[in-house]
Amino acid sequence: MARTLTLIETGVQYLAKDTAIVLTTASSSALKAVNRIYRGLVLALPWGEYTQEDTSLTTTADTTRYTWPSTVVFADVKSIEILGDNTQVHDTGLGLFDTVTYQAATTDYRTVHKPPTERDWVEAGQRPSQRSPEFWKMVNVSGVMKLELRPAPTTSSQTIRITGIIEPTELTAGSSTTLFLQSSADDALEHLIASDILMHDGMAQEGAQALQKGQGILQQLFTKDQVTMELVKEVVNA
Repeated sequence: MARTLTLIETGVQYLAKDTAIVLTTASSSALKAVNRIYRGLVLALPWGEYTQEDTSLTTTADTTRYTWPSTVVFADVKSIEILGDNTQVHDTGLGLFDTVTYQAATTDYRTVHKPPTERDWVEAGQRPSQRSPEFWKMVNVSGVMKLELRPAPTTSSQTIRITGIIEPTELTAGSSTTLFLQSSADDALEHLIASDILMHDGMAQEGAQALQKGQGILQQLFTKDQVTMELVKEVVNA
């Protein structure tokens, strides 16, 4: 539960039976490995505490590109939605488009999807700007990350809700803490770190045992199907 790096270091020392292990020295190879495993563990499983929403963006009529939020670093965007978006345009098949407005509460969010193909993306950009957005992409425009919506939204001031897994803040000193809500999650992290250290020290059997124990803890937090040995190895060896 929000364990400090100093406490994680103590736990790893115990598991690896080596009190000389130091994880709290800035820029050390050991600390880099800790952050690599920590980041991999966060991204590998659906942790609620690392899922965040950002609603800082709002639509502008007939505008497709918006500067990506800088206050949140998403490692994996799960969904993008627009509040009160209830206008759709239907192709009549005759080269014409019918605009249909549905009655929807202003608290309703409509999901904007990733385009299935590049062709879908291109065609969406050719549709009338009156249509509500159907697809989204992130694009780099002269070094600035943008959220692009196609077709352009119909109205202004609609909230854009971005939901995703945030990239965990790196542990840089003994006082740095994880965001895990459950102590068991920090226990699992310690086992994975200890496994990595033991493996690199040539203690393959001990390293495999620590990895297996870490997997077991994670399976208690999630499911056996979610936490396979292959997944755990990928987290440690990423």
